[in-house]
Amino acid sequence: MQAYNQTYMQAYNQAYMQAYDQTYIQAYNQAYIQACKQAYMHGYCQAFIQASIQAYNQAYTQAYNQTYIQAYNQTYIQATTRLTYRLTTRLTCRLTTRLTCRLTTRLTCMLTTRLTCRLTYRLTSYLQDYNQAYNQAYIQAYNQAYMQAYIQAYILLAGLQPGLQPGLHAGF
Repeated sequence: MQAYNQTYMQAYNQAYMQAYDQTYIQAYNQAYIQACKQAYMHGYCQAFIQASIQAYNQAYTQAYNQTYIQAYNQTYIQATTRLTYRLTTRLTCRLTTRLTCRLTTRLTCMLTTRLTCRLTYRLTSYLQDYNQAYNQAYIQAYNQAYMQAYIQAYILLAGLQPGLQPGLHAGF
């Protein structure tokens, strides 16, 4: 009975963790990235927090329910003792799977998504500041050159030369 329980628990834990990891990480990453992109467009800080919590909860519950029900049904049919199964397998699977998935997936997704969002936000703000400074410098230089050319053309048309009074030409 002990050997059976040990092999059974090992097989169950391996199958459960593999199925859970695959479906949970895929669903979580897709939902989290989509929510982050949408949230980033409509206000970075508040929307990012709300969308990440919603995406995390939805993806976590869907993936957890699917994998847990599948693994539970398969192993429960094969199990002979209900008390041993309920006390040992259910508790160990829930505790280990939830803790490892929450810690690893949350950390990796938060780090990667925050870094990409911050980098894109900083790049866009840098480009906006650069374009604004460039436009101001360009307009100032253009206005100065335009005014100098305008003054020179006016002097030539009016017949003014430095040191002469208006209306007097160099030949008179």
